[in-house]
Amino acid sequence: MPDGVLQWYDVRRGEGRVVRGGRQYPVRAADVEPDARVPGARVHFDVKRHEGVNVAANVRLRPGTRVSPPQRRFGDMSGARRPDTRGTAPFARPHPEMGHRLASRPRTVAERWAALIAASDIEGAMLLYAPDAVVHTGDGDVRGRRLHGWLSTSGLLGHIRAVETAGADDQVIVRWRGPDDRVASSWLRVEHGKIAEQWMAGRRPRGRRGPPPAVEPSVEVVARDVRAETARDYAERKVRRVIEAIGAPILHARVKLTMAPDPAVERPARAEAALDVNGQLVRARVAAHTLHEAVDLLEPRLRGRALHAAERVRTLHLRPPETEPGEWRHGEAPSDRPGWYDRPREQREVVRRKTFALDELTVDEAAFDMGMLDVDFYLFYELATGVDAVLHRREDGRLALRRLHPVDLAPAAEAADVVLEPDPAPPLTLRDAIEWLDVAGEPFVFFRNHDSGRANVVYRRYDGHYGLIVPADEPPPTAEPSTARRRLRDELARLEAVRAALEGEGLAEESEAASVAETSTIDQHQADLGTETFERERDQSLLEDIDHEIADVQRAVARLDRGTYGRCEACGAQIPDERLVAVPAARFCLEHQAAAEIITGLVT
Repeated sequence: MPDGVLQWYDVRRGEGRVVRGGRQYPVRAADVEPDARVPGARVHFDVKRHEGVNVAANVRLRPGTRVSPPQRRFGDMSGARRPDTRGTAPFARPHPEMGHRLASRPRTVAERWAALIAASDIEGAMLLYAPDAVVHTGDGDVRGRRLHGWLSTSGLLGHIRAVETAGADDQVIVRWRGPDDRVASSWLRVEHGKIAEQWMAGRRPRGRRGPPPAVEPSVEVVARDVRAETARDYAERKVRRVIEAIGAPILHARVKLTMAPDPAVERPARAEAALDVNGQLVRARVAAHTLHEAVDLLEPRLRGRALHAAERVRTLHLRPPETEPGEWRHGEAPSDRPGWYDRPREQREVVRRKTFALDELTVDEAAFDMGMLDVDFYLFYELATGVDAVLHRREDGRLALRRLHPVDLAPAAEAADVVLEPDPAPPLTLRDAIEWLDVAGEPFVFFRNHDSGRANVVYRRYDGHYGLIVPADEPPPTAEPSTARRRLRDELARLEAVRAALEGEGLAEESEAASVAETSTIDQHQADLGTETFERERDQSLLEDIDHEIADVQRAVARLDRGTYGRCEACGAQIPDERLVAVPAARFCLEHQAAAEIITGLVT
């Protein structure tokens, strides 16, 4: 039973379509379970033949995926308003113009709420409420998803003016004039920049109320291997200990345990964790020999980073009030830092090469992973089309999808608002892609590797160097010409230093015959004379070997200038970069190196 994506579903006709790898399978309502009848959902299905056409049957929602019914909309983290789901969208920063003022000044939160209500921006006002917020009205308490409906019918939208705020600490009162100049007010209790409790219709808080009872956050543990299942409960207990040590509210925690399949990996056990600390993502990753050891190392690292993030939020309360424009604001003046270090172009190299596994993802799942990783682009294998694709965030804030080559299929996404870019990935070499990156000034370049035909992404690192993301099954490319030239230059300097040391012993100027003749005039045993002759021949052979290696490096530099460096002279295949690191002047791949040595030995 393969996985697919429900591209669309018509409730009136009871028909839909499942797509996988670019192939489309029609499906009827009788073959789709009710929970799976949502466009963009990832489903299991069977393929059957009906009247000469392949159709989908027994379509069921895939369990354990990142799109599940508890969310208001499939894959949309902004719709997850309950603290036991996933909190607010990690890839959407609400109210970026407010900065840290929302978290440090409750009155600013109240003023912002009133301004959004006056502007009838109900979606923006909803982002100010905490996931477990409660509003006390004259008709009872309103919480959760009912808040949106209550705001829509409250009669406040567009009718608030002459707003005044007062209060101290975390309780603030907002007064305004409504229709017919009637004065109204509302009390708010603000925690961590969010409205935790609100009193309307003349209701007042009774004294100082403590925070509402804490809801135990959910801890999702993902085990990517059968061996990782043994450490699932142990990892959950450790992460919960970290959550207990943090004062800030935790909306969601996720732990991933993996074991490297390669037995040659020194530390095969990997443990990764991500905490949503009141909308701020905190991550940690460790590797160890065993999974239990990895979890033990993960606990203090995750605790330290989470406490550091909570401490930064706490210190915001110590900042002075805002000043007039142009005045010095200690601790609040934004720093103008460039996105990356402007390193000279001749010094830039590809210093980081990442690989991604060929996981089949829907567009919604890729948007979620992109948000959890807090990155601007995400390379993945699209389940619906079966091609490599990149999901990235444009300057206007919207998500855009670009595929390796054009496919006549719209993105099957319901939750994520994705714009399909029709242009395919340009076929480029890594060198051309880097030049494009430098000239265009873009943060990354998505291209089709000219040699492998697979999707690659080259991006600018914060230190001014380059990073490269390639599929895991793509053979490693050779180094960039600048990197290869530096390696050859270092190797040539090393060999010349060795040769200079040998020449310092007088091996180059003094011939073997002269040295032996000088030794024979000394009264010594015949065995000593033989030993001296052997050592002299050995040193002369070492000097000849150094000369041959220097010549090989010089010929490699010539091949680099001609553009043939890194290619096997026997078969023309690309020599892996790992071999060129060990032997910069290598002429053959491993397969033909042994044959070349045998032939050379026969000739000599």
